[in-house]
Amino acid sequence: MFRNVSEPVLAIFPLLMAIVLMLVTGEPWLLIMGVVSVCSFGTRLIGFIATVFVTLLFALAHFPPAHLTTKGDFFPSLQTALFGGAALVIFTMIRYAMLLPTKADDRMRFAAAIVDNMPTMGWSLNSKGEYTYTNQAVQDYVTGNKRRTDLDDWKNAIPLVHPEDVEQTFGRLVECLASGEDFVTDCRIQRHDGSYRWFHAVARAARGAKGDITGWYGTSVDIHEQKLVEQALRESERELRQLVDAIPALIWCATPEGEPSYANKQVTAFAGIVIGDLEVPNKTRLREALELTVHPDDRVRVSDAMMRSFSTGTSFAEIYRLRRHDGVFRWVDSRLAALRDDTGKITRWYGALIDIDESKQAEEALRASERQLQLLVDTVPVMVWCASPSGVPTYTNRRLSDYTGIRVGDFNQAGLELSQPIDLLVHPDDRERFRRALAESFASGKPFTLRYRLKRHDGPYRWTDSRSEPLSDGDGRLLQWYTVITDIEDETRMQEELRSAHEQLASASKAASLSELTASIAHEVNQPLASIVASSQACEHWLKADPPNTKRAMANVGRIVRDANLAADTIRRIRALFQANSEARTLVSIKELVLEVCRLMEDELAANAIQLRTGLDSGLPSVMGHRVQLQQVLVNLIRNGIDAMEQVPPEKRVLEIGSRYDAGNRISVEVRDQGSGMEDPYMIFEAFYSTKRNGKGIGLAICRSIIEAHDGEIRAEKGENGGAVFTFTLPINNPVQGGNGDTSTAGLQ
Repeated sequence: MFRNVSEPVLAIFPLLMAIVLMLVTGEPWLLIMGVVSVCSFGTRLIGFIATVFVTLLFALAHFPPAHLTTKGDFFPSLQTALFGGAALVIFTMIRYAMLLPTKADDRMRFAAAIVDNMPTMGWSLNSKGEYTYTNQAVQDYVTGNKRRTDLDDWKNAIPLVHPEDVEQTFGRLVECLASGEDFVTDCRIQRHDGSYRWFHAVARAARGAKGDITGWYGTSVDIHEQKLVEQALRESERELRQLVDAIPALIWCATPEGEPSYANKQVTAFAGIVIGDLEVPNKTRLREALELTVHPDDRVRVSDAMMRSFSTGTSFAEIYRLRRHDGVFRWVDSRLAALRDDTGKITRWYGALIDIDESKQAEEALRASERQLQLLVDTVPVMVWCASPSGVPTYTNRRLSDYTGIRVGDFNQAGLELSQPIDLLVHPDDRERFRRALAESFASGKPFTLRYRLKRHDGPYRWTDSRSEPLSDGDGRLLQWYTVITDIEDETRMQEELRSAHEQLASASKAASLSELTASIAHEVNQPLASIVASSQACEHWLKADPPNTKRAMANVGRIVRDANLAADTIRRIRALFQANSEARTLVSIKELVLEVCRLMEDELAANAIQLRTGLDSGLPSVMGHRVQLQQVLVNLIRNGIDAMEQVPPEKRVLEIGSRYDAGNRISVEVRDQGSGMEDPYMIFEAFYSTKRNGKGIGLAICRSIIEAHDGEIRAEKGENGGAVFTFTLPINNPVQGGNGDTSTAGLQ
């Protein structure tokens, strides 16, 4: 409660108490005690307590309790002791009170504690620049708290500052001491371990009532990490600027309003202008830049798009022509995007322009080439269509579209699949064969060739030849299928007519040859037969004579034997016509022979809608024989199969040809049809025996003669499910075991 009482009141109160006590007791030393109490007014509470204590002692001494007054001489001694002790206590308390801190001292010590415990270096100078105080942080940094440094002048601090910062730091300090301005600087100060750290020093002058400088008070804050970050940032900015200048693109920046504010060196090198060149009265820098650099034909479009981006905040992307420093316009791809702060506000625009003139010219050349190629594809005298790797049509040329009346877009819009155009355009008899061949090619990635009937836009089906090839990338992945279709209807008809004429001619030739052969045989055989008849009659005549003329009869018998041998020789010569000279034989691969004959018979098989299936053993060795004669055997057997299936429905017309390694070091070739079969398999090879209506009975007899001439055998059997099976075997000189079967089932190949 006494802390709110003023110091003069507390000082007067003990003095008055001392005077009163002195007058009552006659003790002059009490006045001295009151004066001492007044002297201790700075410690108000202690002085007041001491006065109260002395008063109590006085009252006890002069008005003692009854039990003390009866002691006689003891009371004066007690008074003296009490007053002496009181005086001692008062002096001790006053002395101690002088040592206790006052409120002002508390504030000073509190301020000193704050300054010493600040995480910064605190210091002060007098008006002359002499150090008057340094806090503990200064001592810890400079000496490592080992000893206290004496800095009586700022010049003594020069060795602590980095040599590169001395001139700038202390030059500024001298200026501030003279002018009274605030002292602010960044410098490196040496630490007790010899290293330097960056500090931010700030000092402000303290002024008296008249405005004169009484001292300086400053702090030095450690900003070393911040400086390192700033240096790294400056280095990063420098590298970034170098990078931006080195990027092979035209980089520029603009204000949020769209005014150009920066352009890299590439812009200057390309356009020959800098940002300062765009400062023109009554024009914005952006407008001047557009007028100087953008092609007149593109300027309005680019300006409108750019202004729209600046007003809406959307990105800008345009391709246009930009003027180079030499006046040449080149195509550039220009992009512009906004940089926004955390609130979404645009703080800057960044733009980039890439020179695409070469690629643009290449694109134009490619486009022109595509147009030329399109014209070429549309005008070539074939129909072209393309498909995806899975077989979905992606393109048809104009000739195919005009031919069928259908375009790829018609199928895409209708959501049709590949099977639907097949149903619409391919002849019913060819659809299954077409689907199977197409599916096998798309699955295996192998090209295919197919002949089928395609429906023209006006209704009729016409024969076409279709060939398809896949396009693959470097890794073997299918990218596209390309197919060309050629109308061969007229050619097919001509071939059919030619084949018919050829068959008629061949039939007539066969008949003529047969007639000639018959006449020749009759002529050759007739003479020896007539001679035999005449000799026989003569022999009979001479034997009937009486007596029999055996001599003459025996002579006629000799002539009969001679003429019979002559007839036999004639027959052998005729048979030799179908036998080959062994000197003309060569090695023949049965697999290649069969495939070659299949190719020769391809048109005839297709014309009769016959599916050909082959199962050929690829490991068979070659045989010695006459290639042409063996081809003739296969051709005759295939034609017999075609003729045999004439009355069979098209979907069941299947001709199978197989080869295998047979027992006894022989190769076996089998031709199986699904025709009407045969009645007598054993008579089928006899000359002039035929089961066909117009057959001559010569073909199979010739086949047998050729096979037997090759030391082989030929036979015919009835098929298990109908039809006929013809099998012939040929010997091999170097027997090997049969290799892996190469069995394929396909349409006409």
